[in-house]
Amino acid sequence: MCTEKKMCGLWHAHVDISQHNNNGECPCLECFGGGCHKCKTYSKLVEELICIAGQTRCQKCQGYTR
Repeated sequence: MCTEKKMCGLWHAHVDISQHNNNGECPCLECFGGGCHKCKTYSKLVEELICIAGQTRCQKCQGYTR
């Protein structure tokens, strides 16, 4: 069985659709990643990264585990 993955503009990686990216509704999945420095979604994800020491929604979305 083949599952189609969406491309994340923030990480330039194909990601699994899951609750970590709001079932494919994350704005980064519709972006080419050219304006992250001025993006509100990016700012929020950076804050989450700092708060939880690397266990980010983005890592879980990409299937990484620690």
